[in-house]
Amino acid sequence: IPYLAPVPYKGQKNKPSYIMYTAEKISNILKMSLDEFSELTRKNADRLLFRDFNEWTRMGGKIRIEAKL
Repeated sequence: IPYLAPVPYKGQKNKPSYIMYTAEKISNILKMSLDEFSELTRKNADRLLFRDFNEWTRMGGKIRIEAKL
């Protein structure tokens, strides 16, 4: 959504370059360091995009979604 910019830019058009403000806020909410949050985000993106071919083949080459409620 173009007008949900983070706090220092509130009310202005949102830009991809503001992602660090969002990452900092989320890491604070989750009570983890920015480095830990960044690593977690990278791992999730890797899993989502199946960059780890070994994991993809171990899953039988099929998408499997696991939700923990």
